[in-house]
Amino acid sequence: MAFCLPNYLLNFDAMRPVNLFVLIVILASCKGPVSREDLFNSYFEPYLDLVSGQQVNERNVTLLDGMKAYSIGEYEEAIRNLNQFSSKEPDIAAPYMYMGVSYLALNKPFEAELMFDHLDNLQPNNFIDQSQWYTALCLLRSDQIDRCKEHLNTISTRPKHTYKQQAKELLADLDANGI
Repeated sequence: MAFCLPNYLLNFDAMRPVNLFVLIVILASCKGPVSREDLFNSYFEPYLDLVSGQQVNERNVTLLDGMKAYSIGEYEEAIRNLNQFSSKEPDIAAPYMYMGVSYLALNKPFEAELMFDHLDNLQPNNFIDQSQWYTALCLLRSDQIDRCKEHLNTISTRPKHTYKQQAKELLADLDANGI
């Protein structure tokens, strides 16, 4: 790694305390390029559990078991239970949302994207903005940068999109880091 510092700062024999301070400040502010994975990790956060507050009954017990696992970061267990629930209740959107996020947390972006694609085709779907945002993160995670940028551009141009600001920031970060 080459540093572009003035010669007088590199001349350690002549360096004064002030110059040492300047050198420390310059070196501390130098950042290396941020990777795609670093960007993903800084933007990904599991979606808030909006389901667990339901009253348990015979119909939703596996859904709530899945959400309990999801809430404590046991994503494999969450997927098992949510998948079991969705096989009996295929038209309910929430399990697909949380399975998609769980797959993404497990670094399985292709499986996650399938969940979000399925979710996008359900009616009613109260997770449209979330699905679009997490799909963009799937594309980032799976190194499909052009598709990711297309999704982020779409999100950032929607006037009331929940993730409009995050999409703009991630686009700027991708560009700033040459990704």
